[in-house]
Amino acid sequence: MSKHVVVTLTLLAALVAAIFWLVSEPDYSIHHVAQDRKLSDLQTLRARVESDPASAMNWAELATAYFAEAQASGDQKMFELAIDAADRVLQFDSPYRKNARLVLADVASARHDFERALRYLDETEKESPNDVEVLPLRVIVLSGLGRYGEALKAAYELTEKKPSSASYRLRGIARESVGAFIEAERDYAAAIGLEEKTDLEGAIENRFHLARFYFRTGDPSRARRVLSPALKISEQAKLRGLLGEIELKEKNYDAARTAFETAQAIDKNPEWLVEQARVEKARGREERFRSLIDLAVELLKTEISAAPLAHPAALARALQLSAKSGELDLALELIKRELVKRQDVETLATAVRIALAQGDVARAKGWMAEIEKTGNRRDEFGELSRAVGAN
Repeated sequence: MSKHVVVTLTLLAALVAAIFWLVSEPDYSIHHVAQDRKLSDLQTLRARVESDPASAMNWAELATAYFAEAQASGDQKMFELAIDAADRVLQFDSPYRKNARLVLADVASARHDFERALRYLDETEKESPNDVEVLPLRVIVLSGLGRYGEALKAAYELTEKKPSSASYRLRGIARESVGAFIEAERDYAAAIGLEEKTDLEGAIENRFHLARFYFRTGDPSRARRVLSPALKISEQAKLRGLLGEIELKEKNYDAARTAFETAQAIDKNPEWLVEQARVEKARGREERFRSLIDLAVELLKTEISAAPLAHPAALARALQLSAKSGELDLALELIKRELVKRQDVETLATAVRIALAQGDVARAKGWMAEIEKTGNRRDEFGELSRAVGAN
């Protein structure tokens, strides 16, 4: 069967899935039974490296495994181990150098160091021109930098060259970023329709992104239905965090607090303390809010001093919520530095909120205009635009 025929059939399958999605309530359940890489697999790979440390392949597989475990657990030590293993691969004159660079790009992207990630991807493409394996991460990295048009172009190229559940999910993310919501929903539907039975992680990712899409576009109850099956089989911090957002939106404050506490327990990220503080603020518990936000600021400052790229935008957001004397100035400086590196809508939205808190309406309007240029019309940006217009 020719490649053209295979691509055509895959596209037809995706189209059927999208049509089915639009005319009926889909089955969100996850029927897969396969599990992700276990720690026992890591032990096996370590043993292989110890028995043959001159094998670039062994080091490359170990680097990939470390990154997969880091992504699932949020363990920063695993990220460092992934970097160390990938660096070992680069010492060899081997085709596995490409794998190593992709792992290094993955780690940089996971840490929101998108400029570094893009450099690794560019280096990979120099050695392997037109390599389709570079495209998925390129979509994510360009989106993280706020270069949404380029991200969408890369996503289209990916779905054309390698139509799959993952490629349609990524195109859905790219389309959502530019406000093409109907098309984004269809892509997420196609992604679920094309899932492989052994790809449990892909199934979870599909439901996370679709649930987040529904939440962002004002349908928290549908977001909950989509997210529910993923929560039953995976304890990922981002899943619990999204559940917390849904519960907070629906004013289920105890459930929201529990979800954010669970997220923090999973990956130890102090950003979840900021979310817990938001819950207490919504409940009118000022003393509890102040205690949590002060702790979040302290921990985020500590982490940033140890790793400057760790959480600057998150710290800026925490300082903006804290609104103590002098902290808004620090928040503004942090977010301006971030905007030099990336112009994504999340960072711009934080900048708008800081400017509004300082009473700098002109600056807030300028940053709001940058968000509006992307075409992204999700609910919170509409609320933010109205807040800017009211000043």
